Amino acid sequence: MKFLLVCLYLCLFVFNANVMCSQQWCPLENGDAIEVIAPSYGSLTNLIGIEENIKKIGFSANIAPGLIAEQQLGYANTEEYRKSSFRKAISKAAPAKVVWALRGGRGASSLFSEGTEPFNEAHSGTPKLFIGFSDATAIHLYLNVVLNWPSLHGVVLAYNKDVNPIVNKETSLSGYRDILTGKVRELSYILDPINDLARTIENIDSTSVIGGNASLIQRSIGTSTCPQTIDKIFFIEDTGEAPTKLYEIITHFRRAGLLNAPKAIMLGSFSITREEYVNFLTLFLEQIDNNIPVYEANYFGHGDSNFPLFFNTPAGIKLESKRVTLKVSTNNW
Repeated sequence: MKFLLVCLYLCLFVFNANVMCSQQWCPLENGDAIEVIAPSYGSLTNLIGIEENIKKIGFSANIAPGLIAEQQLGYANTEEYRKSSFRKAISKAAPAKVVWALRGGRGASSLFSEGTEPFNEAHSGTPKLFIGFSDATAIHLYLNVVLNWPSLHGVVLAYNKDVNPIVNKETSLSGYRDILTGKVRELSYILDPINDLARTIENIDSTSVIGGNASLIQRSIGTSTCPQTIDKIFFIEDTGEAPTKLYEIITHFRRAGLLNAPKAIMLGSFSITREEYVNFLTLFLEQIDNNIPVYEANYFGHGDSNFPLFFNTPAGIKLESKRVTLKVSTNNW
């Protein structure tokens, strides 16, 4: 009887360990390949300097010869190619552990125009770590919501301090090396509390961050990739949208239930003037329940800085000595 109980315990332990491990991405070793995909906009000029700069941080770039075949409206390739490229990149057959978006723009949502089932069949038990932001939010939502994988909201390869400082000109790829090798296991950021509850609540724990670009999140409403924000830190950012449009998006979020019960809301950069932001914020807070703390972190998004922010990994917020700190695990350790 004792032997059977021991065997049962071991089986349960192995099962639980496998469940935990199945949601961990595998850190890179020096020289490992990073798969470059172009799910949105892109041109041949976007590829300049990317391979060299990935090499500078200790890895190699896997860039498919046919990755870019410029299309009308700025798309990097045909919809069929972009779908196939993404499916292959996250499949168990693909050797690369990390998948990095070339750039944003438009187009990532169309990868899932026929639903998510064709992609579900391709994924392996061990997540690939996807990196990108802006239009790539569509991919984050698929990975976080449908596959329950972690992902990394961060700079795209074509635009950053090292390659082309049009966007995120203060953020370098060098800051990703220790994260991707697993040397850094937790990221910590100072948040600015916006409402009264955010200034007084001491701990928000046992949660994770989900979200991304507000416009892309809005497009997911009513689909299988719409985020479940209950008990999560709901993060949003955007660019190129008028304050009135941003207010309409937030109103849509409220009507769709996304603002019902997150543990917290975190606002990134919105690339509007300070006066516009203050006016938008006033209207935004009117939409938010007083029981939800709201924080600002304008170094995430389309601004000069775009620090790495993990989605769907353990996270928490702590108030100590009047300083609010967000701590996010780099993996589901």
